[in-house]
Amino acid sequence: MYCVLINEENSRVLVSGKAEDMKAESWRVDKCFGDWYEAYEHAVDLADTYEYVLEWYVEEQMEAVEKMRIILLRPS
Repeated sequence: MYCVLINEENSRVLVSGKAEDMKAESWRVDKCFGDWYEAYEHAVDLADTYEYVLEWYVEEQMEAVEKMRIILLRPS
């Protein structure tokens, strides 16, 4: 599960699958998704709307890319 977190004090939006981030004091969970891409799209919309900095973990993005690649290359 990937959650979109907001830190209004520092004008930041974070996409994270890390449990410790969900408990961080300065962040509040906005919404959670089963798919990294859905979480990212929601975070982009929030960051754009509020003019916040968007952050994410590159390693989580790479895992999502690899999963998508495997799905796309799977024989039908």
